[in-house]
Amino acid sequence: MKNILLVLTACLFVYCGASKKGITHVTLKEKEDSLLVKSNANFAVEIPLQSGTGYSWEFDALSVQSKLVSRSTANIPSTEENIPGGTIMEVFTFKAPSGFREETLTFTLRRPWEKKNAPAEVGLLKLKRL
Repeated sequence: MKNILLVLTACLFVYCGASKKGITHVTLKEKEDSLLVKSNANFAVEIPLQSGTGYSWEFDALSVQSKLVSRSTANIPSTEENIPGGTIMEVFTFKAPSGFREETLTFTLRRPWEKKNAPAEVGLLKLKRL
């Protein structure tokens, strides 16, 4: 029984690791960061967020050609799961446009119900073709 459990666990880790292959990840820590990426390649932008505050990161999709593929949240591996007020990562996965030179992705930190207020923070990711 233990052997079967070990084999299933190993398969899960292999599957999870394989699903991230081919995707470039960048953690947006500064107010402005940059990333080199190939045309039509998938890439993920990870942004730290303090949970429990009501704030969330939003992406300005109108000003860029990159397409948002998915958005999710993830616990930071170095912290315990489900700690109230703990730090989490918001993960935006994109597909880079074909034939682009560079573009800037804009992320704003705000509470969804406070649309009229200025964002608490703005993060920029300068995307350049590899």
